[in-house]
Amino acid sequence: NFLQGYGFYFCIVEMVSMRVEDVDNPTVEFQTSYLKSMLGGINQRTLTKLLANFEQSELLVSKDFGKSIQITVPKIKEIQDNYSRAVRKNYSSLQKSLQCPRHSS
Repeated sequence: NFLQGYGFYFCIVEMVSMRVEDVDNPTVEFQTSYLKSMLGGINQRTLTKLLANFEQSELLVSKDFGKSIQITVPKIKEIQDNYSRAVRKNYSSLQKSLQCPRHSS
């Protein structure tokens, strides 16, 4: 399912961005069991298939070491910049809408 895969991708991106120390080297290693659990308890076959599809689409690179999986999200900096820009824009719009109107006397 496309939407399910899309959700898994952004979940992985979020997990990597929370742990990555250097956005110029966006590689993080996860315990395989932890990764499957965080993705809704999916099985190994589904995880392998998802990662292969993401790699084929050039969204990420993964290396399976059995008990752990190393994941690299090459465009993490761009994704974070776009996300931060959207959050700032939404925050600014929200603040403007929450301001009390000023009455002239």
